[in-house]
Amino acid sequence: MEYSRVLIGEDTRNSRRLWGETNALVATPTDAITEIGRILENPAESGAVVSGPSGSGRRASVEAAHSQLIDPQRLIRLNGSSFGQKMPMGVLAFLLAQLETTERPSRHELVHGLARALCPDGKPSVVLLGKPELIDEESGSLLAQLAAMHKIKLIVICDEIQDLPQDILSLFRTGQMEHVSISRMTTLETRAFLES
Repeated sequence: MEYSRVLIGEDTRNSRRLWGETNALVATPTDAITEIGRILENPAESGAVVSGPSGSGRRASVEAAHSQLIDPQRLIRLNGSSFGQKMPMGVLAFLLAQLETTERPSRHELVHGLARALCPDGKPSVVLLGKPELIDEESGSLLAQLAAMHKIKLIVICDEIQDLPQDILSLFRTGQMEHVSISRMTTLETRAFLES
């Protein structure tokens, strides 16, 4: 990793983006709502990684940005868990149960079945993924592939970029997902945000 940092350059904008360091520090959730709204409306975007400490309003910012859209896409909330992490495609179990597939579907069938379910009429659903460090690699890989195909708009909420599953991290590092970093709010800022 250090060798790659030397090759790219320690403090260039490109190195900060590639290593998951903040390229757009957002001071408040209000600023994040605007940025996330822009990402959700842009059809060329695969999604975003919304990082920051717990209690910074990450999930609330995404929900608020989605609710302010003129023509909002369907919002699907997925959360990683220690139980689901032990099962293949555990975080996607509910969605996969709704598909009409063979007993042992191939990856191709799964991808296209999920694409049909999550992108009806060519309008990609917004998939809000919480606790990405607790999802299995197969689920992460399928979600990253669907986002790269623009069949879903993947919004991942995490504390640190390093929490992302490998395939989602790769998608982020290729620049196909934006990074919105939210700083911790003070008590007064939290109160003002909740009241608004």
